[in-house]
Amino acid sequence: MPTVHDVIIVGAGPCGLAVAARLREQTPSALYTDEEHRRYHWLAKHAARSSVKNGKNGQTKTASSQGLGSGAPSMLVLDSSSNSWMARWHRLFAALQIQHLRSPMFFHPHPQDRDALLAFAHAQGRNDELVEITGCVGKEISKHRRKKRAGCVRCGAARPTDIDERDRQDYFTPSTELFDDFCSSMLDHYGLREDLVVQETVTSLDFGQTAEAPDNLFTVQTDRAVHYARAVVMATGPGEAPSIPAAFPVMLPEGAVHAAHLLPSELLGKSLARSIRNREKTNVLVVGGGLTSAQISDALIRSGVTKVWQVVRNSLRIKPFDVDLQWMGKYRNKEKAAFWMADDDEERTCLLRQAVGGGSVTPRYYKLLRRHIQSGRLRLYTNTVIASQSKCQETGRWAIESDPPISTLPAIDFVYFATGMQGGIVNHPALKAFSQKFPVDTVGGLPALTDDLMWRVSVPLFLTGKLASLRLGPGAGNLEGARMGAERIALAMEASNLGQTNDGTEGLRHEDSDDVRTALRYASGLGSRYEALEFYT
Repeated sequence: MPTVHDVIIVGAGPCGLAVAARLREQTPSALYTDEEHRRYHWLAKHAARSSVKNGKNGQTKTASSQGLGSGAPSMLVLDSSSNSWMARWHRLFAALQIQHLRSPMFFHPHPQDRDALLAFAHAQGRNDELVEITGCVGKEISKHRRKKRAGCVRCGAARPTDIDERDRQDYFTPSTELFDDFCSSMLDHYGLREDLVVQETVTSLDFGQTAEAPDNLFTVQTDRAVHYARAVVMATGPGEAPSIPAAFPVMLPEGAVHAAHLLPSELLGKSLARSIRNREKTNVLVVGGGLTSAQISDALIRSGVTKVWQVVRNSLRIKPFDVDLQWMGKYRNKEKAAFWMADDDEERTCLLRQAVGGGSVTPRYYKLLRRHIQSGRLRLYTNTVIASQSKCQETGRWAIESDPPISTLPAIDFVYFATGMQGGIVNHPALKAFSQKFPVDTVGGLPALTDDLMWRVSVPLFLTGKLASLRLGPGAGNLEGARMGAERIALAMEASNLGQTNDGTEGLRHEDSDDVRTALRYASGLGSRYEALEFYT
């Protein structure tokens, strides 16, 4: 009989790591106050002796039978890049020579403590590896800019969104090496190293009864094997297909590459590296206006490329983070409340667009771009798109036509695309067929999941990351969203008794799921206590 796992996590990136760590953490506190943390410790300590009475049938259940003190579920992690955690993350950071993250110190996948990364830096004596994110804390913003942000006081326009001075310690960004060591310590702490990640590419998903077990199971088909699980977590990012401008073929020929497929040893490509070694004049085109495009341009210039031509479809946006500052400042609760209280998912989609607004460049990298522009090594064109292209078979160079035209654009030796990935479930290879069998509403390609990030109430397929943006908000695709998504998924699994049930067997039980979920939310202090009046006597 094949092994039936409690959970299969698809994707070994930050979102997958956050879910795996949270499923092995009994007393999470990264999203909770100290008082709520003490409540979790009390529940874990006294779960076996506490009980509640069901007002519908009169039965008494202990907290352990409700999943409050259950053991960690069995897991398997599938990743298409490698058999180790965060392999794609490390590969891209090495290829683009990124020295510091964009995220502040409280953005990390550790479920135990909001300040875990900051504490790790202090404990290791590595505070010198933290770089302050300028332009966030109040006193760094001039009086003129403060008035400009405030708008009209009488008509109630937008207020200033400065970060409190007392939160200054949070608005530093760690070095890449420090963050990697922090994640490595997480793996040791939660015992996530032992053959947990398997390099396999998921090709299809199915859910239903199988010959292996009487209950409904997931059948996960990969390029190498077939696996079975009671629940599946998709932590694969926005999608697997890169977004390529219409003027270029979807399957890029030699001489062009998408940022998602870069390798540390092949940033330049063989022909481009050879031209640089021979001290030949080289011209490279970078397409995109986000942070990745700025990192590629900077890395290419530092690697010896003569001149980089960068085209941006819209205007260049300068922001310290991938979301607007008001989603992180002292008025963030107002923004989050407006998102969660939206009437429908269409309204949430509009709020997502306003908060993210497309790709953006940090002030630090914008200064680097300006420095390269002043030196003549970089030419930056905004509100410009690629109209047509052709490649010479003899020289291997590209003839590019833009709109509006760039009269001085020479023949291009190499083209880099930093245009993101195609988001949504429509183009997702594993979810496309699954959504046909188990339809779910979509808005802008994003699935309308349950509040627990579940596909449907009766289908325990969980999504995290950008695919869960309609429930997690604009920060779903960053490190904070990874931790928030992991918390919701873990609470839903605990409410469904994933792991050790009260009779000692392993499984995901759905009977009395509404009662169990209500009891868990009541005991944990989540939501409104009044929603449990019907359940308790």
